Order: sequence, then C-alpha cells, then structure tokens
Amino acid sequence: MLLAGLSGEDRKGELKFRFSLHYSTLFSTPEDRHRAFRLAKHLYDLRSMVAHGSSLGDGVFSVGDEKLKLPEAAKRASETLRHLIHHFLPSVKQAPYKKREI
Repeated sequence: MLLAGLSGEDRKGELKFRFSLHYSTLFSTPEDRHRAFRLAKHLYDLRSMVAHGSSLGDGVFSVGDEKLKLPEAAKRASETLRHLIHHFLPSVKQAPYKKREI
C-alpha cells in the first residue's frame, strides 16, 4: 500500500525511505511524523532481515523510539499494519466498491 505506483527503477535504491515517508504522512504534527518515519524505517529493516534470511537471534531491535525483543517487535508491526489498514478502509457502512451498479 505504501509503495504502490513506483516503477521498477524507482524501487531499487530507496524503498525503505519511501515506505517510511509515506507512512509518516498519515500523521498530522511534525513530531508524530518523525516518530512514524523512524518506526516505519525500523520495521522495514526487520522485514528485510526476515525476508532475506538474516539471523535474528535473541537480540533486541530498535523499533521507533524503543528497544524491543522480537515478539514485542512483531506485535508492534501488527499494530502498525492494523493502523495502516484502518486508515485506508472506508469508514462508511457500505464501501463504494461493493455497489452492484455496473
């Protein structure tokens, strides 16, 4: 959702930056945007470690402004994804894309 619309060449060098920047725009104050940017950046790093088979061990990971063990980091990632999905889901009783009018 946060990386839609990028061409193949745009994706090579700056996925983490764009992902983090796009997530931060969901917040209104500069302080909240900065915190959201750091959170998304750290979650993207963790995602990359898992996706590319890096050893995670029993370490502690930076997640936003916190240092968390992997289970807590996974919980924070789930909460962040839930927030993101909630933002993009329509808040009306019937979503416009479900209308039968064709």
